[in-house]
Amino acid sequence: MKRMNAAPWVLLGNLVLFAEDTAPAQLANTKIAFQSDRDGNWEIYVMNSDGSNQTNLTNNPADDVYSDWSPDGSKIAFASDRDGNYEIYVMNSDGTNQTRITNNSADDNRPSWSPDGMRIAFESDRTGNYEILVMDADGTNPSNLTNNPAIEINPHYSPDGTMIEFASYRGGLPDIFVMNVDGTNVRQLTYGLWTGQAAWSPDGFKIAYSYDRYVAVMNADGTNQTIVLTLSCCPGPSVGSWSHDGNKIVFGTDRLDGNWEIYLMNADGSSLSKLTNDLAFDDDPSWSPFLFGSITIAVSLSPSSGDGTFDYTLDFTNLTDSSQTIDIWTEVVDPRGIRREDQVVYGRTLLGGRSYSRTTTKQLGDNKPQGEYAFTAYVGTYPDEVMDSSSATYTKTSLEKGSLTEGKEIPKVFEVSDNYPNPFNPSTTIEYGLPQDTYVRLEVYNVLGERVSVLSDGLQDAGYHSVVFEPEGLLSGMYFYRLQAGNFVETKKLIILR
Repeated sequence: MKRMNAAPWVLLGNLVLFAEDTAPAQLANTKIAFQSDRDGNWEIYVMNSDGSNQTNLTNNPADDVYSDWSPDGSKIAFASDRDGNYEIYVMNSDGTNQTRITNNSADDNRPSWSPDGMRIAFESDRTGNYEILVMDADGTNPSNLTNNPAIEINPHYSPDGTMIEFASYRGGLPDIFVMNVDGTNVRQLTYGLWTGQAAWSPDGFKIAYSYDRYVAVMNADGTNQTIVLTLSCCPGPSVGSWSHDGNKIVFGTDRLDGNWEIYLMNADGSSLSKLTNDLAFDDDPSWSPFLFGSITIAVSLSPSSGDGTFDYTLDFTNLTDSSQTIDIWTEVVDPRGIRREDQVVYGRTLLGGRSYSRTTTKQLGDNKPQGEYAFTAYVGTYPDEVMDSSSATYTKTSLEKGSLTEGKEIPKVFEVSDNYPNPFNPSTTIEYGLPQDTYVRLEVYNVLGERVSVLSDGLQDAGYHSVVFEPEGLLSGMYFYRLQAGNFVETKKLIILR
């Protein structure tokens, strides 16, 4: 096999001896899971990204190791030998509901979630030597991807879910390989480096890894291999993962103060800081995939009582400096205590430091009972991971239906108005009418037929509705919005101007 030329190597990081910064950079509201034997055996811990609030999640006398967050941050997969050999377990991110999902006499280890949360890759010696396997997230349908007599370990899904990075001894020493998620098209990225663990950058363009006494970063195709941190001696550090914004890397090493601790640095190797500080062995850090509590939401209704017509306002704020993509969903509980989903908006991108406000006019039909209606809005990853929520109540005082505007009643047929303004920048309003309560899905597509946004998805009341579309991240050009309400479907054209 052709050996890579040494020319791509670039030395950026300075030699590190036994000194480091003592003030970690603040990445508010993110969490880092890691393994530690500070309680006498290996356990899975979690801490804030500044090293504070270190908490034991597993609390089991067996050894629990190698944690990995689910894409929505609601669960953590890990390996444990509590049943006599290492198996893959899954627990809630607060440590509850610890559940074994593999049941094999061999050792199953080092789980890695797929970006869609549907699959888990892991290493296993159930075939006689360690191979890379994948299974459904509930442990069913395991399959061997590598089928090679060499040792294959440490799998990690690429952020787009199309590839898996892993380490293999098929060249004699452990090197980094990538393959398609079905096990085809295996490519070797490093040669004879005795590599340790590796981690994809959040955009999938780079891979950080360790070997000997170095932390290095390379392009995802193996080019431009760059040393960013040089330690005083070997063995090398254990690269954990990148921060959600791609600016920092967290890793474990014993080369700085004599025992294994968790450290944080910029992706270029600068601003090194220590997150853990105890005499135990702390290693294998894994960063949460999003910011906990970084988006706030508030609901207000005006008026708060009346004949059934009111303005429903959602105010939400991105408290971080970077863009966040989240889901927004609402529900209502009527005076009889019946709860139903009101609306879901998928994949909303909020720019860093920005506040947003959206107001729609709602109408409770004449068939809706009098009394108090409780409306709740959630922000996070639908439907399980909630970053923030807010509630408000509306009291319907009359059985007569309200009106949205003077003389405007419930439409007799489904209606979709042309968006206004059109062309537009930065936002446009889409209005539609529903003659009956029905499930509504409003989507936006580009000229290639690719869906670029979901504006509404849920059961809605009869009446007139409006949605504001603010196409952040989309280029100028023609797009189409498509309303499906029951069996009714209509598509209209809109134009973005930048």
